[in-house]
Amino acid sequence: MPWFWSDQYDLKLQTAGITSSAYDQTVLRGETSANKFSVFYLSASKLVALDAVNSPLEFNVAKRLIASAPRSLDAGQLANPQFEIKSLLSA
Repeated sequence: MPWFWSDQYDLKLQTAGITSSAYDQTVLRGETSANKFSVFYLSASKLVALDAVNSPLEFNVAKRLIASAPRSLDAGQLANPQFEIKSLLSA
Protein backbone atom coordinates (compact mmCIF):
# COMPACT_ATOMS: atom_id res chain seq x y z
CA MET A 1 0.00 0.00 0.00
CA PRO A 2 1.57 3.28 -1.04
CA TRP A 3 2.01 6.09 1.44
CA PHE A 4 3.71 9.46 1.42
CA TRP A 5 4.59 12.26 3.82
CA SER A 6 6.09 15.71 3.60
CA ASP A 7 6.84 18.45 6.08
CA GLN A 8 5.97 21.89 4.74
CA TYR A 9 6.82 24.56 7.31
CA ASP A 10 4.35 23.97 10.16
CA LEU A 11 2.32 21.37 8.21
CA LYS A 12 2.87 17.63 8.13
CA LEU A 13 1.15 16.22 5.07
CA GLN A 14 0.56 12.45 4.98
CA THR A 15 -1.21 10.28 2.42
CA ALA A 16 -2.07 6.59 2.55
CA GLY A 17 -3.57 4.60 -0.29
CA ILE A 18 -4.25 5.98 -3.72
CA THR A 19 -6.55 9.00 -3.78
CA SER A 20 -7.05 8.62 -7.51
CA SER A 21 -8.75 5.26 -6.81
CA ALA A 22 -12.45 5.04 -7.44
CA TYR A 23 -14.23 6.45 -4.40
CA ASP A 24 -17.79 7.53 -3.90
CA GLN A 25 -17.57 9.43 -0.62
CA THR A 26 -15.21 11.72 1.24
CA VAL A 27 -15.36 12.32 4.97
CA LEU A 28 -13.70 15.29 6.65
CA ARG A 29 -12.51 14.87 10.24
CA GLY A 30 -11.13 17.90 12.07
CA GLU A 31 -10.98 21.58 11.22
CA THR A 32 -9.31 22.86 8.08
CA SER A 33 -9.08 26.34 9.64
CA ALA A 34 -7.00 24.87 12.50
CA ASN A 35 -4.65 23.12 10.03
CA LYS A 36 -5.42 19.77 11.69
CA PHE A 37 -7.71 17.52 9.67
CA SER A 38 -8.02 14.34 7.65
CA VAL A 39 -9.95 13.46 4.53
CA PHE A 40 -11.05 9.82 4.30
CA TYR A 41 -11.84 8.44 0.83
CA LEU A 42 -14.42 5.64 0.88
CA SER A 43 -15.66 3.28 -1.80
CA ALA A 44 -18.85 1.43 -0.85
CA SER A 45 -18.12 2.42 2.79
CA LYS A 46 -14.63 0.87 2.63
CA LEU A 47 -11.55 3.02 3.19
CA VAL A 48 -9.36 3.26 0.08
CA ALA A 49 -7.23 6.33 0.90
CA LEU A 50 -6.58 9.15 3.34
CA ASP A 51 -5.03 12.61 3.22
CA ALA A 52 -3.98 13.97 6.61
CA VAL A 53 -2.69 17.37 7.69
CA ASN A 54 -1.10 17.42 11.15
CA SER A 55 -3.12 14.31 12.04
CA PRO A 56 -0.61 11.50 12.61
CA LEU A 57 -3.02 9.32 14.60
CA GLU A 58 -5.58 9.25 11.80
CA PHE A 59 -2.81 8.57 9.28
CA ASN A 60 -1.42 5.60 11.22
CA VAL A 61 -4.85 4.08 11.83
CA ALA A 62 -5.91 4.57 8.20
CA LYS A 63 -2.70 3.06 6.89
CA ARG A 64 -3.35 -0.09 8.89
CA LEU A 65 -7.03 -0.20 7.92
CA ILE A 66 -6.29 0.16 4.21
CA ALA A 67 -3.64 -2.59 4.36
CA SER A 68 -5.95 -5.00 6.21
CA ALA A 69 -9.02 -6.78 4.86
CA PRO A 70 -11.51 -4.09 3.77
CA ARG A 71 -14.61 -3.68 5.91
CA SER A 72 -17.44 -1.20 6.03
CA LEU A 73 -16.89 1.94 8.09
CA ASP A 74 -19.41 4.40 9.48
CA ALA A 75 -18.88 7.83 7.89
CA GLY A 76 -20.49 9.53 10.90
CA GLN A 77 -17.98 7.96 13.27
CA LEU A 78 -15.06 8.90 11.04
CA ALA A 79 -16.22 12.54 10.92
CA ASN A 80 -16.75 12.79 14.68
CA PRO A 81 -13.55 14.06 16.37
CA GLN A 82 -14.87 12.70 19.70
CA PHE A 83 -14.94 9.14 18.30
CA GLU A 84 -11.81 7.22 19.30
CA ILE A 85 -10.43 6.32 15.89
CA LYS A 86 -8.04 3.70 17.32
CA SER A 87 -11.04 1.59 18.29
CA LEU A 88 -11.45 0.74 14.58
CA LEU A 89 -8.28 -1.36 14.78
CA SER A 90 -9.75 -3.73 17.35
CA ALA A 91 -13.23 -3.98 15.83
